Amino acid sequence: MCRLWPAGPSCLGPACPDSIYRAPLSASTFLILYIIAEGAQPVLHAHLLAAAGGTHCTEVHFSRPQRVGEDMDDWRKTFSGARIEDQ
Repeated sequence: MCRLWPAGPSCLGPACPDSIYRAPLSASTFLILYIIAEGAQPVLHAHLLAAAGGTHCTEVHFSRPQRVGEDMDDWRKTFSGARIEDQ
């Protein structure tokens, strides 16, 4: 199942985030969010996951530096309505 996919390749050793947000966005798309401190500025990470043809997973990864005063909930809201659909 795609939604059981781990936090991502960045979650290895000391780089593993303290908290990981996981939630369905639709019947076909699942969202995973986390923040990793990379140097002086934390980096926001998001993965959209969906089953593809019942045999594979489609995964899209987004990342960007965290803005001053921004939290994970602000980042989560930017994915409202996001979908990966099997064609």
